Amino acid sequence: MKFSLFSYPRKILPKSLYGRAFLIIFAPLVFVQIITTYVFLDRHLTSVTHLLAQAISSEICVATEIYQEALLKGKSLESHDLLNIFSRSERKILSTLNLKVQYVPEKQLLKNSKKMLYRYPWADEILLKNLSEKLFFPFVLLSDSENIFVNIELSKGFLEISLPYKRLMSKTTTLVLLGTFGASALFLTIALLFMRNQVRPIQKLAEAAEQLGKGQNVSGFRPQGALEVRKAGHSFLLMKERIQRQITQRTEMLAGISHDLKTPLTRMKLQLALLPESQDTHYLHEDIQEMEFMIKEYLDFVKGEGEEKPILTDVILLVENVIGDIYRTSKKVDIKLDSSIKFPLFLEVRPHALRRCFANLLENAQRYAKHVWVSMEIKQGFLLTHIEDDGPGIPESDYENVFRPFMRLEGSRNLSTGGVGLGLTITRDIARAHGGEVILSKSSYGGLKATLKLPM
Repeated sequence: MKFSLFSYPRKILPKSLYGRAFLIIFAPLVFVQIITTYVFLDRHLTSVTHLLAQAISSEICVATEIYQEALLKGKSLESHDLLNIFSRSERKILSTLNLKVQYVPEKQLLKNSKKMLYRYPWADEILLKNLSEKLFFPFVLLSDSENIFVNIELSKGFLEISLPYKRLMSKTTTLVLLGTFGASALFLTIALLFMRNQVRPIQKLAEAAEQLGKGQNVSGFRPQGALEVRKAGHSFLLMKERIQRQITQRTEMLAGISHDLKTPLTRMKLQLALLPESQDTHYLHEDIQEMEFMIKEYLDFVKGEGEEKPILTDVILLVENVIGDIYRTSKKVDIKLDSSIKFPLFLEVRPHALRRCFANLLENAQRYAKHVWVSMEIKQGFLLTHIEDDGPGIPESDYENVFRPFMRLEGSRNLSTGGVGLGLTITRDIARAHGGEVILSKSSYGGLKATLKLPM
């Protein structure tokens, strides 16, 4: 089995134009957002944290030097009397530092020490590096969820300095990230709104093309949207007008041909009626009847059912009525409806045309077989009507040939056995005018199986 690297992603890609357009906008936006966030956290946040760590380290060094100098002067730091311990300038400096400083004797520090966990290891490492470069006293750095603690060993005792953790973290980081993601979300929302307006005209064009394929009226369609979409819409309208013009011209021309041909045929029938009966006049009567039948079939084929308007019709009831009409003349037809079909089943169809379509298929089946079975089911959004028989069937190579105009597999000139070869052609035209199809296959009963496929 050949494996393609791109075969699997195709399966998970959105199928609709709107979904794919959304993915085209969303995927690069997320990619750029990830890169931007990584660069911001790696460069900006690290740089800001370094600056904040340098400022904190400088303050800790200043406080440590002031307390160490007091110890060297022989002052007792255990009294906590700042007026007697520090000078006025030293007190002023300590008051400007945003630090909580406390002198702790060695024994008391060891007694009250506890284990703490780092909240942000990478930030603590930056602070630890800066303190190691500036502070020339042994120290221990600890932190919990709210504060940072620096225990510094002086010449006598320890200095415990604490400060809020938020001093080490940039205050703008959260705001910048929220602003970036918020702006991206706003941009994506606006893009989706504009994209929806661009996709809607394409959807309307697709719906109009589907209605035209089903033979429905599309007079309400108006080209909208971008230049290319409007151009496609105008081309669609021109195509629709050309098709309608061609159908109208064909119908009018053949209506005239019908009138022109019927007049001499009628005159010939009158002249034959005045002649004495003989074998020659009998053959002429048969030829005239054959010509009339062929002209009628031909006109029915070219005229189609274009003048009939689609209306909501109970298709199951329509099929039962057709079967009832045939059953009165031939008791060969058996009907079986699938249990998944709910009664009644209304579809927007041309009832007279569809009735003729069903009748052609049923008449062909009962003409060549002893028994005919009809079954209906709904599958993948289509109503499938299967007409099967136990007749001789036809070769598989002729499954498509029988739909060609004037194609007769039965070679005799007897019209009662094979017609003029337009029945199945008309049947397929009617099915396709409804957006459906007629498919031939081999029946499980040994004969031919004709499936009429109509969209729901």
